[in-house]
Amino acid sequence: MQLDAILVLSRFWARELGQKDGYFEAFEISRQWVDASFFTAIANNSNQQVLK
Repeated sequence: MQLDAILVLSRFWARELGQKDGYFEAFEISRQWVDASFFTAIANNSNQQVLK
């Protein structure tokens, strides 16, 4: 993003929170998980490609 867009967006969030002046940034917490077998499959695939 360009700096102007970041500043406009952060001013918007400040107004949404009731602040006339200032800057705020909104964050969304995102939790993700990957099954352990995923990493095993990647490792096995990588090893097979190296052996070819």
